Amino acid sequence: TFPPLLTSIFLFLLSNGRSGYGDLHDRSYNNLRNNITLTPDGLFSSFSTPYQLELYPNSDFFETYETDNPRNATIGAVCIIVFVSLLFFVYDFCVRKEFDARQDLLEAKRLFVRFVSHEVRTPLNTVCMGLALMQEEMGIAMGAVQRGGLTNTNEKDQPTTNNNRDGSKLEEKDFTGKTVTGEQAFEWMSLSQEVLNNAQASVDVLNDLLNYDKIQMGKLSLELSILSLWDLLESTVGEFKLAAQERKVKLDLDFSQVIQAYETAAADDEEEGTRKHDTSSKLMKVRRVVGDTVRLSQVIRNLVSNGLKFTPEDGNLTVSSRVELANDKPLVEKTFRLTNGRDVVLEREGVVYVDVTDTGVGMNTEQVRTVFDDGTQFNVNALQAGKGSGLGLYIAKGICKQHGGSLECRSQGLGKGTTFTLKMPLYHLPDSSTNTEGTDDHCNTDESHDNHSDEEEWFPLRILCVDDSLPNLKLLTRMLSNRGHQCAGAANGKEAVDLVQANVEAFDTILLDFEMPVMNGPTACEHIRQLGCSAFVVGITGNVLPEDVARFKDAGANAVLPKPFKLAALEQLWTEYGVSGSNQSSKEETQEGPSKP
Repeated sequence: TFPPLLTSIFLFLLSNGRSGYGDLHDRSYNNLRNNITLTPDGLFSSFSTPYQLELYPNSDFFETYETDNPRNATIGAVCIIVFVSLLFFVYDFCVRKEFDARQDLLEAKRLFVRFVSHEVRTPLNTVCMGLALMQEEMGIAMGAVQRGGLTNTNEKDQPTTNNNRDGSKLEEKDFTGKTVTGEQAFEWMSLSQEVLNNAQASVDVLNDLLNYDKIQMGKLSLELSILSLWDLLESTVGEFKLAAQERKVKLDLDFSQVIQAYETAAADDEEEGTRKHDTSSKLMKVRRVVGDTVRLSQVIRNLVSNGLKFTPEDGNLTVSSRVELANDKPLVEKTFRLTNGRDVVLEREGVVYVDVTDTGVGMNTEQVRTVFDDGTQFNVNALQAGKGSGLGLYIAKGICKQHGGSLECRSQGLGKGTTFTLKMPLYHLPDSSTNTEGTDDHCNTDESHDNHSDEEEWFPLRILCVDDSLPNLKLLTRMLSNRGHQCAGAANGKEAVDLVQANVEAFDTILLDFEMPVMNGPTACEHIRQLGCSAFVVGITGNVLPEDVARFKDAGANAVLPKPFKLAALEQLWTEYGVSGSNQSSKEETQEGPSKP
């Protein structure tokens, strides 16, 4: 047996290197006691005396090791968080202020451009319409142009005012009784065309300013329609005939490569026994491009205008077209939403190229590389007389890109001329004779309208013209009346609504200005639609910003045309939407004559 274990407790107070015996610790620190076993099990025998060490702090310990670092660190962290938060709020405030300032600047810019556009386009509208009307009526008087370019039921039996179409021999009496020779008349026509071209140049600069930001952001809106690129080339290039004569530049329009390609395709069809199309002209009709007529004509006009500008006297400017048909490749279908609201499905059959080639000053390699950059102009004073914005080709390339095409430039060097090439997708127009579903399910084009006009008698339209500018109203109604249409006029939207309210079926087409006293165009359009009038409504306005166009269309307008007004653009809309006159309107015109504003 072993003697019982004795338990003893020894406590020491360590203070300044001295110790004492007994329970000397400060009992207020009992909760901070630290217990350590000095003889753990397994290291000593069971007969060994166990020892445990208990440690207690004292006031000297806290006085020595106490620190404010955690508190200081916490306060510092909180201060840093507060400072960063304040810095963030200050930064956010500055950014918002800068953003708001930019928004205000953009809004001011938008309002300024809107104001300038309206205030410049409105008087230019009078100038352009007046010159176009003067040229048309001078051509009629000279016997070179038939009235309106149309033959209606009331004019078939009327003789031509002058059967002599040789300008050198033509002689007429002016209002003073003096003889006007054909040479003088041609000179007047040339002068009026020169003024018209310069007015159009002013409009082009406005269009460049409006389209620049849209091209940069890729938000240029397109009003798509199915159109014949060759007809568009003829009409657009024809605008520069007189200008080319004045500059003594030979301007040619060449479709020989297109005709040759289609003749080859027609011959191949005949050899294979398919005979899908009768002639090359038929092939040209059934292959179209899908695009915005106004935008594409702007591109062509820019290329031809540049060609004339940089081509010296006795030079040549040739606009040619060629096609590349995908004969051996599978056709790809694509769906388009046209401006008239129809969805069409067309097969892509190749590409069409338009080459604008001049014998002008040419370009070096660096100029060719940068010619499409925004603001690019070469030798402005010597070659351009200080004119131009330098944005035309940049915008033209952006328009082509949004149409799924491209615009390229090449030149052999300085003094060797330049060629600009426009490339566009070419689509096959469904033939009503082979399409079992009917072309109405696919598209509504000017071809069907042309066929319709060949089979049926042409009848005039009943048109209501609404404009607060009396000169614009007079010129507009006179232009339309020269085409055989019946025209009525109104000076503001309220008068237009009253006329429609008297008879909602009195008009086939209503032309509305935007800014008018008493009642503006969009408001008048809303009231007209509320009356149940289904007439074809077109807004004609100098406010051409997207929100202005959208406001007109949201009010019920079928389409919007910019000022200066062009009759060809309105006729194109009539074709696209299938607007036609009625036999009843022709009878009314015969009995009562066209109404006057």
